[in-house]
Amino acid sequence: MSNMSATQFRSPWATRSRSATTPPRKQVSLFLPTSDWLNLRREAARRNLPITELCREWLHPHLAALATTSHDAA
Repeated sequence: MSNMSATQFRSPWATRSRSATTPPRKQVSLFLPTSDWLNLRREAARRNLPITELCREWLHPHLAALATTSHDAA
């Protein structure tokens, strides 16, 4: 038996720490036709990016516009 403590034996996901300045996050999941997902995966591979990062890039301008719009409406 190892002398490893429970805190040393964690999954890679459990060891991620978040700084005090990082805002909380939420995950979005969506369903796509397989053909669209394959095209998305192909474009992400072409750019050498994870699909998640490619989606963030594409969403960013729209989310920024929504943030501006919602601040104007408040």
